Amino acid sequence: MGCRIDELEQAINDLKAEMDADKPPSPSVPSLPKDDS
Repeated sequence: MGCRIDELEQAINDLKAEMDADKPPSPSVPSLPKDDS
């Protein structure tokens, strides 16, 4: 099972890297709306 998790983590890391390369990080990140409160 550990091997499977390693594979999933690697795939997630690859996807994250692709997304980061696709679009530049925007200052308004919806995951942390602390400026709104």
